[in-house]
Amino acid sequence: MKKLIVYTDIGADPDDTAALAMLMHLHRRGAVRLLSVVCATARRDADRCLAAIAAYYGYDRPLGRMDGPAIPCDAVDGYAGKVAARFPAAAQWEGYDTLTARLLREHPRTDIVSLGPLTAFAALFDRDFGGYGGAALLKEYAGTLYVMAGRFDSPEPEWNVAQDVAAARRFVKGAANDIVFLPFETGVGIFTGWPFKTDKDNPCRACFTEFFGGEPDPFVRSSWDPLTAYVAAFGTDGFDVSPPGTVTVSETGVTAFAPSAAGKHRYISRCKDGGLTEARIDALLLP
Repeated sequence: MKKLIVYTDIGADPDDTAALAMLMHLHRRGAVRLLSVVCATARRDADRCLAAIAAYYGYDRPLGRMDGPAIPCDAVDGYAGKVAARFPAAAQWEGYDTLTARLLREHPRTDIVSLGPLTAFAALFDRDFGGYGGAALLKEYAGTLYVMAGRFDSPEPEWNVAQDVAAARRFVKGAANDIVFLPFETGVGIFTGWPFKTDKDNPCRACFTEFFGGEPDPFVRSSWDPLTAYVAAFGTDGFDVSPPGTVTVSETGVTAFAPSAAGKHRYISRCKDGGLTEARIDALLLP
């Protein structure tokens, strides 16, 4: 069974909430073991929004909280404050760095899924964990890192990378694990979320409606984060995947990929059947 830890920047875009809903559904069903979800943003009320979703889905494991460093996008709240106020919920919290280290040591080869800027990884690299730096901790105990980041079809920086270019550059250089990237162009044309429309008490539905300023029509969002989580849970069948290689990030946040037999990076270049994948994700969104 896949073991996962998820880092989310919940509160910016509601596709995070669809990814979390799917993984919490799979955890309850026993299809994956979701060891924890980390609120990997300093955005106000993001942790309370995460607690609301966890409570609705019956997910009662400890959650991780990152108190800083803050990056500019943390000042932007697309829905977290209003959803947290509407759906108050308690949760058991731990510092994300010590929680990550403890869980990896207790459950070696756990994969980590990153759905936002890579700030949390850069901060983790600065920590000492009993003789291990953060990068060494990941190399020793973590499995594959699944990351929603990058863009390989354009010289424009992808959003997650652009929010903290220094952290992204440090991550691709410093992480020694196998890394699977889900780039912007692969997720932008896959749309999921419509089951939330009729689940009136679901905080994920409120995240969508607050973000869009009402009910979107159709009730969907591009699926960068759900696809990243889906690949982490189920593997790469149904997707075109690059050969091994190395991803680099320029000083301006532009990502590039160079094939190399010795490289530890790959990226998901295409979803072979978008409609089928959309249906499979949507079928897993409700409790």
